[in-house]
Amino acid sequence: MVDQLLVSLALAPSAGVVASRILVDRLPPRVAVLGFTTAAVLFALASTASLLAFGMPAAAGLIGFAPDLRAVARSWQIAVAPLWASWTCLALGAAVMISVAVTGRRQHDSLHAARAEAAALPGTGEVVVIPDGRPDAFALPGAPGRIVVTEGMLAALGDGRHQALFAHERAHLAGRHHRFAFTARLAAAALPPLRPMVTLIDYAIERWADEQAAQEVGDRRSVAQVVGTAALAATEQADRPSTAAERADAPLADPGHGEPTRSTRPAGRPGLARPRRRRSGAVSPAMLRAGAPGRGPRPGPVPRRIAALLDAPLRGNYGLLLVALPAALAAASCGVAVEALLDLPYRRVFALAES
Repeated sequence: MVDQLLVSLALAPSAGVVASRILVDRLPPRVAVLGFTTAAVLFALASTASLLAFGMPAAAGLIGFAPDLRAVARSWQIAVAPLWASWTCLALGAAVMISVAVTGRRQHDSLHAARAEAAALPGTGEVVVIPDGRPDAFALPGAPGRIVVTEGMLAALGDGRHQALFAHERAHLAGRHHRFAFTARLAAAALPPLRPMVTLIDYAIERWADEQAAQEVGDRRSVAQVVGTAALAATEQADRPSTAAERADAPLADPGHGEPTRSTRPAGRPGLARPRRRRSGAVSPAMLRAGAPGRGPRPGPVPRRIAALLDAPLRGNYGLLLVALPAALAAASCGVAVEALLDLPYRRVFALAES
């Protein structure tokens, strides 16, 4: 049974991540988001079921301290060898439950805070412009959702490009993209090897919003210019040392009291630009100039988004066939987990318990 555990905990998820990384730029973004999120959930469920199957003998040992259940415990214990592996799986299963609960709570609190912030923003319009020189723009889910953009972002984009920016953020709200991001993070909390897939899903979500914005605006090149300009402005701001006045002005106003005048994006919130210090995968002017596919190292996410927008949109006719690969790996992982559960001596345990 050890091979079944390795398949569901490591081999199948790792293969799924590799396949998703290869396919993410070859699939229509909507298909990629739906397919990868579903695969991540199936991988997480399969690994949890495998841990449950292997942890049952150890759990039976704990229950077996009762005199009338010693035979039951022994029946479970002989189902897995060595027994220390069962205790390890029981401990890992408990850690998974705690990790998922903590992550779920954080996601819930983040969503609640975003909705409270959206409700507290001034005015009643969909778009809220805040007096902040730092370039940023993001969507706040709520009822209704709001689009927050700073004066610094509007100035960086210049006149005539604001509609593409708003269309991108509007696509995040209409598609409920935060739900896919949250689901992917819950799956990764249950199965850490899926963390690279969270990054892939986040990237596909941005590509989905790019395509929706291009369709709404009717000009793919304009959206590509907005994506590149916003990313460059955000990166330059992140690389520039902050002044004492900016650091003092940085804290976010309490969204539950009054009208905030400054706002920053919480981690994982969908948006066009994400200010950060330059690191692997972050955008730079050189990467935007030399980000052609197939030349040198794999370009970062922003150059790939721009290249996709400057190319013809992908069609979904073959997308379902390609996304079937990670889905098949996830289904196989679930099958292995079910097989591990069925290999346990249920009938013998029930017979001993009844006797």
